[in-house]
Amino acid sequence: MSSVLRPMSTGEVLDRTFVLYRSNFLFFAGIATLPALTFFVAIFLIKISGKLMPGWNADATSVLMSMLLVLAYLAVFLSVAFLGVAMAAGATVYAVSRIHLGHTTTIRESYRQIGRLSGRILRIVLTVVLRMFLSWIGVYLLAIAPALLIQGLITTRMLSANRLMLQIFFGLLGAGFLFGGLFWSMRIACRYSLAVAGCVLERLKARPALKRSKYLAKGVLFRIFLVCLLVVFVGLPVYFVTQMPGMFFNYMDHGTPNLIQEFCGSLIATALAFPIGAIGTCLVYYDQRVRKEAFDLQVMMESLAKPALEQAAAVSSIG
Repeated sequence: MSSVLRPMSTGEVLDRTFVLYRSNFLFFAGIATLPALTFFVAIFLIKISGKLMPGWNADATSVLMSMLLVLAYLAVFLSVAFLGVAMAAGATVYAVSRIHLGHTTTIRESYRQIGRLSGRILRIVLTVVLRMFLSWIGVYLLAIAPALLIQGLITTRMLSANRLMLQIFFGLLGAGFLFGGLFWSMRIACRYSLAVAGCVLERLKARPALKRSKYLAKGVLFRIFLVCLLVVFVGLPVYFVTQMPGMFFNYMDHGTPNLIQEFCGSLIATALAFPIGAIGTCLVYYDQRVRKEAFDLQVMMESLAKPALEQAAAVSSIG
C-alpha cells in the first residue's frame, strides 16, 4: 500500500500537489495542452461564424433565424471548447491516481483510458458550468428586482429620494450581490469539483458522479477552494504577461498576429495552471475516501488478497 494513502491535512494536500507537479511537470503540462488547443479551435470557429452570420433585418423571420444561428454557434463553441477541458481533466486525474499510488503511466495511456468516458466527463463539466452561470443569473435578478421596484415608485412619485443617495445605495447593492454571486458560484464549483475523479476512477455516470462529489466534498469546501485559488494565482499572472504583446498587436490592428499571441498565451497559462487544480482535487478525492470510507484499508486488503488469488490460479492451472 502506498505510504501517501492516508489522511492528510490541508497543508499536506497542497504540499503533495506541488511535489507531484514539480516532479512530473513536463508530463502534466503535456496533458494540459489539449484544453488550449480546443479553445483556440473554438475561437477560430467563432471568428469564421461571424463572417457567415446573416445581416439583421426588421422582419421577424430574419431575427428568429439569426437568434437560432447564434444559439447553434454558442452550442458548438461550448462543446468544442470544453471537450478539451473534460478530456484533459480526466486524463490528469487518471495520471495522478497512478502516480499517487506508486505506479507509472504515459500521456497516451492516460488519454486512452478515459476515451470512452469523454462524453460523461463533458456532461459533468457543462453541467457544473451551467449551474454556475444560472446562479449568477439568479443573483442578478435578485439584485435588479428591488432596484426596478424603487425606480418604479420614484417614477410614480410614490417615493421621494435623493439622487446621490440612490446611486450610493444601488452601488452598494450591486457590489453586495456581485460578491454574493461570486461566492455562490465558487461554492458550486467546489462542491462538484470531485465529480470527474469519481467518474474516471469509479466509472460512474454523470449524475451519480455529481452526487458522489457532493457527498465527498461535504466539510472540505474550503480546502478545495484553496486549490482553486492556487490555480488562479498561478494562471492569471502568466496569462496577462503572455497577452501583453497581443494587446500591442490588437492596438496595431494586426488580426493574425493577435490570434497567434492569444493562442500562445493561453497555451502557456493552461499548461502551467491547469494541472495544479486537477492534481489537487484528485488528492482531496483520495483523502476524503480514506477519511469517510477507509479506502486505504480496502487497497491494503486487495494487495494482500492478490498474491493468494494468483497462487490459487497457478495451482489450478497445474492441476
